[in-house]
Amino acid sequence: MAEDRFHRGKVAAVPCRDYSGEEAERAVKEALSLLGGLSAYIRPGMRVGIKCNLVSAMAPERAATTSPALLSALCRQITDLGATVVLGDSPGGAYTPTALRNVYRVCGLLPLVREGVSLNEDFSVESASFPEARSIGTFQYTGWLHSCDCIIGFSKLKSHGMMGMTGAVKNLFGTIPGFTKPEYHARFPEKRAFADMLVDLNEYFRPILSFCDAVECMEGNGPTAGTPRHMGLLLAGTSPYCLDLVGSSLIGMAPEEVETQTFLPIALRTLCLPCRSPRSLAQRAFREGCSRGFCSSSLRQDRRFTKVPAPAAARAAGSARKGRSPWRRAAPPLTEAPASGASAARSSARWGPCGCTGHPSPRQSASSPGERPGEGRTPKKRR
Repeated sequence: MAEDRFHRGKVAAVPCRDYSGEEAERAVKEALSLLGGLSAYIRPGMRVGIKCNLVSAMAPERAATTSPALLSALCRQITDLGATVVLGDSPGGAYTPTALRNVYRVCGLLPLVREGVSLNEDFSVESASFPEARSIGTFQYTGWLHSCDCIIGFSKLKSHGMMGMTGAVKNLFGTIPGFTKPEYHARFPEKRAFADMLVDLNEYFRPILSFCDAVECMEGNGPTAGTPRHMGLLLAGTSPYCLDLVGSSLIGMAPEEVETQTFLPIALRTLCLPCRSPRSLAQRAFREGCSRGFCSSSLRQDRRFTKVPAPAAARAAGSARKGRSPWRRAAPPLTEAPASGASAARSSARWGPCGCTGHPSPRQSASSPGERPGEGRTPKKRR
């Protein structure tokens, strides 16, 4: 596939020592600033879907789900721009109003409704056809995403019994309706095959931004039965693949151990200088001060993050929209008025400055500040 902004590496790692309101607000603002500002990706009138991690009805202190404090801070930034927000996920089990409302309550999301945030109440299921997929050419997904102009992923950094880790890429498995998930585990029992399926979902939905709650992580028998582990970081990036490269380095995994890194050569080559190595960025996150968006030296990198046990045996077991993913259409300039239809505004974001240095990356230098890389130029042929 062509190298584009979805596969290029801009990752911001900012300190977030706890989930207090002020600390969460500061961390989210700083991460967005390092990525060029939220206005570079979202415009007034858009409907933004935040795909958070609500894997199960578990209290926030158990470190299995995305923190409501961080979600609240991000939602405020979006609504301040004049856009609307809906939060959603499809946990394991029944995908029904009763089950989801219980998950919202236990995960601490109900207070967000008083702040003007919508919690998904659309439990329809859509069918999709994705001819460009490596693994799943047709699949069903949660219908609430179809009404969103763009998608932002907000994952939780955790170890995972099957995949080794779960982060930005694995987060989009929550677009598959609840009871359909065991079918996918049975259909793709091998780690490599399951990873290819996850990459297909990311290539179809293409979130404009990916965040990862790495303040209180989960180690051991994740994604639900592990032990909370404090790391004190918020990760954000334009590419879920590059974000996961940094996240894996933080917990001691080598890049080649992350099976979802189909675009590993691209991600490593384009990860913003001077931090092309994800381990380099992770180490800088623990060395440098807050002024550059990296974790202060008082938060050291802990290389003893407990890995998960060996993967267990494989678990038991509308009309299709044809053509390219609707989230992959060419992006119009952000100077236009918001489109009345949801699909017309998808993928409309421009790039911001490099998340590592605050300056354009080498591959952006040929473009003007307001121009996406590659516009007005003939792309080089891939070797």
